[in-house]
Amino acid sequence: MSERKGCEGIIQDAILIGGPCSGNSYEWQKFTRVVAGRLVNGYCRSDWLLKFLYRTLSMPTGGVAGLQPVTLEDRRMVNVDLSHIVTGHSEYPEKMHLIMKEMG
Repeated sequence: MSERKGCEGIIQDAILIGGPCSGNSYEWQKFTRVVAGRLVNGYCRSDWLLKFLYRTLSMPTGGVAGLQPVTLEDRRMVNVDLSHIVTGHSEYPEKMHLIMKEMG
């Protein structure tokens, strides 16, 4: 979508919580073309499921976004450490109300 014409800023805010995707800033830079507002990465440093997947699947360099902040030089990029709310991946659904409060 980031490559298509006419898609600039069509998404107001994008929030990814516990994302099992690359934390590589080059990959995240692509989102900035289609996201007009905030680009939020919610992560938990102690998420054992994501750590296991990372090791098993040999994820690319840059780590996993759901385990760490994404380093992207863009004022719209917001990293939120959710480690004080959840201890792992399975807690996201039951604690979503607290997570959304934290996100603002």
